[in-house]
Amino acid sequence: MNLRILYHGLGMAGKTTNLEKLKEIYTNYVYDRIHQCTPEGRTVYLDMLSLNIKTKAGNTDLNVSLFTTPGQERFRLLRRWLFGNVDGVAFVVDATRSL
Repeated sequence: MNLRILYHGLGMAGKTTNLEKLKEIYTNYVYDRIHQCTPEGRTVYLDMLSLNIKTKAGNTDLNVSLFTTPGQERFRLLRRWLFGNVDGVAFVVDATRSL
């Protein structure tokens, strides 16, 4: 079974931080991680974290792919493509950021 979840939010909202935390929590299940960043720590293009989890019911493999949308405005055209063929969307907002 495959599950694709897209993390969406403004630049510097915490999408990459969220994936890094999930990678720490589910270390034994990580089978792929794509992340490229600038020297300032900004994500270039997108992040991806793939997990392979064995379910208790029927010992089935659950492949979870977590993607982020690029927050920078210059990558806006990619968002529509990324939203296609996903099973869920997680909206990420930095609640500590002032408006």
